[in-house]
Amino acid sequence: MQDRYRLPRTVVPDRYDLVLEPDLEAASFIGSAEVAVEVHERIDEIVVNALELSIDEASLRSDDGVRIDVTDITLDEELQRATLTLSTPAAAGAWTL
Repeated sequence: MQDRYRLPRTVVPDRYDLVLEPDLEAASFIGSAEVAVEVHERIDEIVVNALELSIDEASLRSDDGVRIDVTDITLDEELQRATLTLSTPAAAGAWTL
């Protein structure tokens, strides 16, 4: 049984590269993120924390150029998470989200 208060350990972040453009008048921001992750087992979705975030698009990229698009993004406001559904399963290894 998965602990509802902890993210699954199938995908673990190693490094975050963030670009943020704040809009001070609107008290909001837009931006992008590249997250180096280690995938520990074959996956078809990724669960991330997403409190008050809107995610427009995402993909998973391997060091050897394989790209897997995210085909669906489901927000769970109660758990403050987003589930990113992959177009094809991703193998274990190093990826960039």
